[in-house]
Amino acid sequence: MKTKLLIISFFFLFKCISQHGSLSGFIYDSSDKTSLVGVNLLLKNSSKDNSFGTATNIDGKFLFENLNQGKYQLSVSYIGYKTKTIEILIEESSITEQNIYLQNAATEIDLVVISAGKFEQKIEE
Repeated sequence: MKTKLLIISFFFLFKCISQHGSLSGFIYDSSDKTSLVGVNLLLKNSSKDNSFGTATNIDGKFLFENLNQGKYQLSVSYIGYKTKTIEILIEESSITEQNIYLQNAATEIDLVVISAGKFEQKIEE
């Protein structure tokens, strides 16, 4: 009798633990397909007020673990690239794979001159 109760308790515990999902993937540059290191990711649950954050590792990989099932919004941002927001569906007991490609957001600024000297000088174009 004790053995049966122990087995039933074990399966119940396993079922409770296995109801969480995971999200993983890689972040790449859309032009040359290289992986991006240190990209910031923010995962917001659509139905709750909680959010999770992480950054990509040296290989451009990210991982969110122990997520409840449901819809999430993933915001991906990196300096010099356009921020991308996508909707993700997490299912229980599964690993969702999502590879993301970021577009370069080049901005051009006016002429900047840096000079050093004892006296102030005017620069003409």
